[in-house]
Amino acid sequence: MEEEEKNKRIDELSAKESLTNDEMNEFISLTPGRFRSLPNATIVGVKDITVAFSNLTKISGRVKESADKGYYLEAISLKLLLLEFMLRFFVVMKTGKALPESDKGTLGTRIGDAERLGLDSGIIVRLKKFNDDRVLAEHYLLMGKISYDDLAKVIEKDTALMADLIKIIGESAPAAVPADPPTSAV
Repeated sequence: MEEEEKNKRIDELSAKESLTNDEMNEFISLTPGRFRSLPNATIVGVKDITVAFSNLTKISGRVKESADKGYYLEAISLKLLLLEFMLRFFVVMKTGKALPESDKGTLGTRIGDAERLGLDSGIIVRLKKFNDDRVLAEHYLLMGKISYDDLAKVIEKDTALMADLIKIIGESAPAAVPADPPTSAV
């Protein structure tokens, strides 16, 4: 396929809202290195992919919304869920071992696993700081070690943490390879 024809086809595929399996395989073939391969969601413990990603979409927006309304514990807990979910992908990607639906690993456990498996040390420091602050907020709030109003700082300290974690995990994922050669050619 000539370069001009290839670029035209890449533009066509890029403009589509959804792709068939054959089109996705073709897109991957036309753009080596552009796509990354993450573990199948079922092996990170997801039971129902539709429900899980619906929840992921809702929760992602609600962290800031909760914090803006002063629901700091909710915002902290939702952020914890998102971080732990992404770390599951990293752990499975690096070990090749599935996590069962019943797995109840904590954020601290996931951070430790990710650190041992070579996750970027800078993001590990940030994850540990968030987790330390989260533990203080959730377990010692009523003991007076932190005021309710100071919980806002736990959320505001590192607003880029989730986006940076996703980026680092994505960059460490292997390049996607088409499942089969595309059956349709232009």
